[in-house]
Amino acid sequence: MRKGLASITLLTPWMIWKQRNSYVFDHTPPSARQLLANIKEEAALWMAARAKGLSVIVPMTWDVH
Repeated sequence: MRKGLASITLLTPWMIWKQRNSYVFDHTPPSARQLLANIKEEAALWMAARAKGLSVIVPMTWDVH
């Protein structure tokens, strides 16, 4: 559980930063819905890479495989 919280604590600001960069450099309008979708996609990649504990934290309703 602790490692999962650590992973999500790193993942979320990282994705916010990437969205900010997209807005600043690519003039892509920010979207909370798109941010959440990007976090879900990245979480799925991290879990596939065996991020310890992240699968315990991610809700089943996220439907990430």
